[in-house]
Amino acid sequence: MSERQRSVALCGFYGKHNYGDDLMADCLTARLTSLGSTVNVFSDTTQPGVHNGLKDPVYLTSDTIVIGGGNIIGPGFWAFKDGRLEELTKAKQIVFLNVGVTADYFADKEFVSQLRDLRANWWVRDLESVKLLADEGMAAEFLPDISLTLDNSCGTRNEKTLAVLLNAYPMNDIFKANDIYRSTQVMQTARLIAHHLDWMVSFGWKVCFLPCHVSATVDDRLAAGIVYGLMERKLGAEWVVDKLSWTDLMARVASCNLVMSMRYHASTTALVTGTPFVDLVHHAKNKQFVRSVGAEHCAVDVWHASHEDLIQATQAAENFDTSQWSDITTKAQEQWRLFDKEWLRITSVQ
Repeated sequence: MSERQRSVALCGFYGKHNYGDDLMADCLTARLTSLGSTVNVFSDTTQPGVHNGLKDPVYLTSDTIVIGGGNIIGPGFWAFKDGRLEELTKAKQIVFLNVGVTADYFADKEFVSQLRDLRANWWVRDLESVKLLADEGMAAEFLPDISLTLDNSCGTRNEKTLAVLLNAYPMNDIFKANDIYRSTQVMQTARLIAHHLDWMVSFGWKVCFLPCHVSATVDDRLAAGIVYGLMERKLGAEWVVDKLSWTDLMARVASCNLVMSMRYHASTTALVTGTPFVDLVHHAKNKQFVRSVGAEHCAVDVWHASHEDLIQATQAAENFDTSQWSDITTKAQEQWRLFDKEWLRITSVQ
């Protein structure tokens, strides 16, 4: 009789037409399946291939519950809130994988105490998370984001094409009717980006807006549409409105010569495909990433940048030696192979 495969519940914010989440769901599922596990994906919604853990918490009966990926470790995560974090203490085994933690959520000491009570195994995608967890008495291993292990081959690049991937989460503050200061600040940023893209077009660049997140509540096409609408040289730009699979979007990024990104996984995709990028930093995870890959000069604080800052970051990106990134992806693949061995050790059926 063959040995029973281990049941794994992969819990995250999946099934929401988000590039990074779709990538992580598929890649983590493929990785764990290749190691002999039967993986089911859970979220707080129902989509093809995604089970609704809120409606049916059957994930709690799995041999291993994997929380991942992304910066989802906070009290508001669906598998934690409304008493569900306490329920997880009864689970057979908890693994945090491909995640990051942030200081703001760890200021909640009751929440941190509950995390500690899980006695989980942690693999986190940045060194800052390793330190935050260690400070709270939880050991964690650094493991680069799984996107950095993807096949980095790319086809023909379109000459002087700039992929622009904006983020609707912060850009939606344009519509904050109860905070005119914030709304004005974000609109000014949109105007700045549009002006810079006009400047790029004047040098023969073709701008292509690509959406990473397309849903009823978060739609990057709206943020892109605002910036596109503010551009004066629209004939030099393409506003993509189609929903793209994560594989199609990755291919579009790989076909470009330069990337301007407000999305974490758009920047990691640029790296893995050897495409120079400018990161419009608006979140700690982006700041940590560009620092870890030596691309600080190719990034700007999007809320405090000037056009001169954008020019300098763009020129730094164009002159960046992307060949050094092959060492990063090779190391990431090596570290994930080590994870494979450790996974098999900790999940061996007793």
